[in-house]
Amino acid sequence: MPLLAALLLASLAAMVWVYLFTDVLDVRRVEVRGNRSLSADYLRSISGITPYTHILKMDVRAVERAILAEPYVLRVEVRRRFPHTVILEVTERIPVGCLQQNGRFHLVDREGLVVESADSRREGVPEITGLRPPLLYPGVKLEDPRFEDVARILEEIPEELRERAEEVGYAEGEGYYLVASETKVIFGECDDLERKAEIALAAMQDIAPRYGQLLYIDVTYPDHPAIRPR
Repeated sequence: MPLLAALLLASLAAMVWVYLFTDVLDVRRVEVRGNRSLSADYLRSISGITPYTHILKMDVRAVERAILAEPYVLRVEVRRRFPHTVILEVTERIPVGCLQQNGRFHLVDREGLVVESADSRREGVPEITGLRPPLLYPGVKLEDPRFEDVARILEEIPEELRERAEEVGYAEGEGYYLVASETKVIFGECDDLERKAEIALAAMQDIAPRYGQLLYIDVTYPDHPAIRPR
C-alpha cells in the first residue's frame, strides 16, 4: 500500500507539473463573439492573450479590463473552454448620433460616450447640434444636460421618422428640433414626444406630397401645429 500510494502521488505530481509548467494547456484559439464594429483580430490584439498564455494561469479580470478600455465595448465576458480555447463574448455600444468638432465626426452612444472619431459622417447616424461639448475624442463623455433629451427624441420617435433623421439638436428660441428629409420638425420642449412625432410624420406623409417640400413643421403645441411649405 505505501508503494501504491507513493506511485499515485508521483503520478499526480507529474500531471500537475505537466499541466502547470508545460505548454500543454497554452491558449491556441481565441473566439470572439458579438462584435459588429470592431474586428475580431483587433479585440484579440488588445486582450493581452498570446500563444504563450496558459489557460489556467490566465488573469481573466486583466483580460476584461484590457478589452473594456476600448470605448466601443460596453460589456465583455471571458470564458475558458478547455483545453486550448478562450471565448470573448462582447457587447458593443451602439452610436445614436455624432457631433462635428475640429473637422471630425465623433460618434456617441446613448450614454453620451464618444466611441469613435472619424473623418466623415457615418450614413444613417444623425448629427447632433446645439450642445456645448468638451474637446471630443474616444472615451470622453458628454456632460451637457441637453444630450439626455436629444437621446430621448431619437429613442421615442417612430422608427420611420428616426430613419429619415439627418440632424437633431437644440436651438435658443425654438427648443429641441429634428431635421428629417430636409424638413425641420420643431418640438419645443421635450415633452409628449410620441404624439408630436406622429403629427410631424403624418404631415410629411400626407401634406408634403400635395405642397412639395416642407420648410418646417412646428409641433411645439401639438393641438395647433404650424406647417410652412418651402
